[in-house]
Amino acid sequence: MGKFYKTNQTGRSFFYLGLCLLCWGLIPVVTKQILGELNNLQMLFSSTLFSCMVMGGLVLFQNKIRVLAAYSMHDYVKGGV
Repeated sequence: MGKFYKTNQTGRSFFYLGLCLLCWGLIPVVTKQILGELNNLQMLFSSTLFSCMVMGGLVLFQNKIRVLAAYSMHDYVKGGV
């Protein structure tokens, strides 16, 4: 079982590597398409909102709300500057 598990992990690693490269390569194409429709400020707002939603979803999925609640407002302000 040890050898099969190691092979399975290697295959999974290569799959995620390929997925990462595909997403990374699509960024310029998608950005050019979006900038054709939106101005820079709208694009910045949309990408920030989307990123916050994805990260918030990951925090909820991993059940790590307690980690966010452990920080004070001062920590968030200091981190934003």
